[in-house]
Amino acid sequence: MTRAMASLFAEVHAVDISAEMIALARRNLSDLKNVFFWKNSGCDLSPVADGLVDFAFSFLVFQHIPSRDVIETYVREVHRCLRPGGIFKFQVKGRTDRDDTLYDSWHGVPLSMAEVEAMSTRCGFDVLAASGDRSQYFWLWFLKPRWARLFPRAIRTMARSAVANVKDAFEAPVQVAFYPPVVEAGSVYRVHIPCFAGQVIDIGYEMAGGRTSYLKPGSRR
Repeated sequence: MTRAMASLFAEVHAVDISAEMIALARRNLSDLKNVFFWKNSGCDLSPVADGLVDFAFSFLVFQHIPSRDVIETYVREVHRCLRPGGIFKFQVKGRTDRDDTLYDSWHGVPLSMAEVEAMSTRCGFDVLAASGDRSQYFWLWFLKPRWARLFPRAIRTMARSAVANVKDAFEAPVQVAFYPPVVEAGSVYRVHIPCFAGQVIDIGYEMAGGRTSYLKPGSRR
């Protein structure tokens, strides 16, 4: 798979916990100059830089990991390594009615669609697609959104004070920075605004300099 991907992408970063497998891959792919190999700890992807890649792929790996926490840690790490708008395509073991309650290091831990959706939310992903959720080959496509999460100081303060003061939170415009810095025509960008349930917020927007969008009082519940 690494050789095939090297013909499609400018750079490929291949990761394995086995030093022996990394050495073998280096020998077998020594003719490829755009492939980089990283030995990781089995706990994270720390050798790979933040926001380095546009696409991440995993096959026949997570189905052998007997811990949901470890799988989720890897998913969260992939989110860190992806640029906004990047895709993570990967395979896990789906949950079936025959699954036992104990899992060894070969069979791994199964995941249901509900568990996958909850994990994607916790890790900051959107689920683009899923296939084979009740089989060994449960394929998932996760998207790292191009969104901005807004946590104005006023909202953080209000969370610890009276709800009656919420109306004061957005008296001034809130600046939103996008990545990439130039907003692309035709692209959809979502902005998450923390607020209290049932709160009514007036929202409008204006563009400044082609690089920054500003939210300002402009009504959404």
